[in-house]
Amino acid sequence: MENVYRYVFSKNKDLSRELRNYLDSKRIKYKEGPILLSFTIGQENKNWEKIDNIVARINGSAEIEVVFSREELSKIDYFALFTKKVLGYPQPEYDDPKGDFIDFSFDKETWCSICGSNRNQKSPILLKKKDIPIDQFFFSGIHWINDIKFVNDYTASIISRDLSGASFSSVSYYKGRDKFENLLQLNIKNLFPARFKFDKAKEYICPNCQTKKYISLMGTNYYYPKELKLDKDFYLSEEIFGEGLFSDRFIIVSRKMKELVESYKFRHIIFRPILAE
Repeated sequence: MENVYRYVFSKNKDLSRELRNYLDSKRIKYKEGPILLSFTIGQENKNWEKIDNIVARINGSAEIEVVFSREELSKIDYFALFTKKVLGYPQPEYDDPKGDFIDFSFDKETWCSICGSNRNQKSPILLKKKDIPIDQFFFSGIHWINDIKFVNDYTASIISRDLSGASFSSVSYYKGRDKFENLLQLNIKNLFPARFKFDKAKEYICPNCQTKKYISLMGTNYYYPKELKLDKDFYLSEEIFGEGLFSDRFIIVSRKMKELVESYKFRHIIFRPILAE
């Protein structure tokens, strides 16, 4: 496990020449555009500390990613699942005079308008596009709601056959309310039976509903007790994450789910390890 830093900064700063000279002398590759210079280096690299000190003086910034070896990943039992592909926005959007998607698909009485928590679904998600392109192996998200995912019939049949802890429900068109063909919402009811331990994350308590939310930071690791007995392939985290009106639980999946995704070559899916300790 290693922290990998991606540095991005303005190359017009006076000290940027010093950094470029140092990178060149160590034969470290970087990308240089008209305004920005960027490069990636692992914390275990012997040049990292010197580079980090130079970048700090230039007021550069870094995105931190925790990278695991293939051997380490093979020993991890649970992962947080994220998707890169989205189907658009839930309907209606905020500027619709009839109301927004919270009014149509969720319980407005429990939903907090300050932090977005207590979002309890009461009816199908409505989508705008009637002819959404659906791959044979399909797994997608949606804007504004990070813990709701969608699959096609084929993917749902594989998950239902081989995995536990998930069910499926219909998705409807915004206009006409007809159900989509070959598109289903993935539903997860079970909460992960332990709270996570973070090595770093910001905490926020809503002044209106008192819900505690966490703002996940780059490079944060998540831990659960290794003695925990788990028997499902899908869970939702007990913790809620997000800034502003974003208020989502992590989707937690087993190594079996990860291996299934890899064997069927499902695309647009990211797995972040959840570590047992």
